[in-house]
Amino acid sequence: MTAHQVLHRITLIALLSGCKSISDISAGRIAEGTVTGKIIFEDGSDPSAATLNFNLDSSLEASTTPSSDGSFSVSLKEGTHSLVASATNYDSVTVNNIAVGAGTSVLDSITLKVAPSTLTLKITDSSGNKISDYVA
Repeated sequence: MTAHQVLHRITLIALLSGCKSISDISAGRIAEGTVTGKIIFEDGSDPSAATLNFNLDSSLEASTTPSSDGSFSVSLKEGTHSLVASATNYDSVTVNNIAVGAGTSVLDSITLKVAPSTLTLKITDSSGNKISDYVA
């Protein structure tokens, strides 16, 4: 590989890492910001059971869980991100177009609502033959 090819690969890595130039890499600077916010469970449950996945260009960049009071903070590369907040038995919430730059981006509180549940009863006769289904 020539020196010119190496320089092109380093430049590509720098740009993918959020650097503006090769000098950012040599100085150890990667453009980052911090996103903070709060997760609330509609039923008052402990929000630390939630998982927060931050995506940049459709690939997972960071994942975190909130503290017991629901607060979270995560460092992300500069750019526009999306967030998917999810937890078992709750509907997921997606927040798009989170602009991350130098400094801190503060999100509004995100409320996860209890997912609706379905009860299905299978009614059979004494021989086990299906009579009907009941969905509630």
